[in-house]
Amino acid sequence: MIYGEARLIDAPEEILDVGLAVTRRMAGLQEADVNDQLREYVAHTGRKRVAFVVEPRRVVSWDHRKLGAAAPAGA
Repeated sequence: MIYGEARLIDAPEEILDVGLAVTRRMAGLQEADVNDQLREYVAHTGRKRVAFVVEPRRVVSWDHRKLGAAAPAGA
């Protein structure tokens, strides 16, 4: 869970930057892998989107591996 300040991004060029960053991460691409066709597609889909960037103040996380209970057999 992330607590922080959310900032609205609605400028087309900034939405393109966010969209490309998400696309690269989800597809496992490097900056050099982004071609004109991919950039055009992300720009097209970004026309109907906005983005929010959260500047984190506090992050709460947990690790279920530390609970110590073994999974039931066959699960």
